[in-house]
Amino acid sequence: MRAARHLACAAALGACVAPAVIAQPATSLRQPSAAVLAAQGPDSFTVRISTTQGAVTVIARRAWAPRGSDRFFHLVRLRFYDKSMFYRVLPNYIAQVGYHRDPAVTTAWDELAIKDDKGGQSNKKGSVTFAHAGANSRTTQLFFNLADNTNLDPLGFTPFAEVTEGMDALAALNGE
Repeated sequence: MRAARHLACAAALGACVAPAVIAQPATSLRQPSAAVLAAQGPDSFTVRISTTQGAVTVIARRAWAPRGSDRFFHLVRLRFYDKSMFYRVLPNYIAQVGYHRDPAVTTAWDELAIKDDKGGQSNKKGSVTFAHAGANSRTTQLFFNLADNTNLDPLGFTPFAEVTEGMDALAALNGE
């Protein structure tokens, strides 16, 4: 395995957002409560991701994809992505993350797919999008567009966030 592909999101997504966002609800990652999953996220929120290649700052925008933004909000708040690794990097295409370090947690969330959002945003360089395996199948897997991937737009990949700082850190994932 190449070191460049193993970017730990150590203390990652949840640790660097606004205090109101990181408040830890009383719930288990293996069995998130219905109340936690039903909570609407803020209109927008910023997440700072710490990686071994540098920091990445993302702004999630509920207006772009409400269900996707809300799911990301829940996952960040529950610290799902802490110590996760980018496991799929395709140079000049995408960098993907989304497995929890405990396989039982990932399995639990695989049963909690969210419905599709009708997107108006395009998969341009720097946008962040949930992966899916067909209609209404988004769970925890997401990817960062490392290039303009507008060919993904008609396939139902709807961006919910954008990178505002740190594209260079994501690009470093492409190094060998």
